[in-house]
Amino acid sequence: MKPFSTARQALAPVQALNELIAEGLDPACIDTVEVFAPQAFAAMISRPLEPLRSSGYVHVGFQMALAALKPSALLDLDRSDVITDRTLRAFADRVRVVADPALDALYPEAWPAEICVCAGGRELRRRVDVAHGDASDPLSADEVRAKSRSLLRPLMSAAEAETTIAVFENAFEADNAFATAAFCMREALAQPASG
Repeated sequence: MKPFSTARQALAPVQALNELIAEGLDPACIDTVEVFAPQAFAAMISRPLEPLRSSGYVHVGFQMALAALKPSALLDLDRSDVITDRTLRAFADRVRVVADPALDALYPEAWPAEICVCAGGRELRRRVDVAHGDASDPLSADEVRAKSRSLLRPLMSAAEAETTIAVFENAFEADNAFATAAFCMREALAQPASG
């Protein structure tokens, strides 16, 4: 499970940018970003950005724009409100993807990326070989719950979201997890909505 809505191929470069921002990089100062990725998926994450929901998950420049300028939208499953945003698209246009044969040796066991950010005359590099959310670096139970709350909150009340999360947590401990979860979800949704 990934920490936000993205294609797995775009996860490592976005994490690399998030790490640099957390260390003090001002997104407003970013002039350009180069993303070095394995040849197997470099073309995929650099296809032209289209005004489609799926394009907003795959296009690494757009994902990086969200991370830098509107991080809350990384959890937006719809993306129709942000995919045409001119400021985000202008940032995405400053991201260039380079197929890097040096990273091919790690793929497909890992889905690595390295970024080079030019910002205010400085050059910052960051490489992520295994992104958080990968099977070898999974999200914690608390992170999964937080992501679930963010995704469910626009659809239901906070109390209903907590009930839904609990239903799925309990259902996946059952022998027939998916059938149990589906039944519990139908039952939960059949109840009248509460504040």
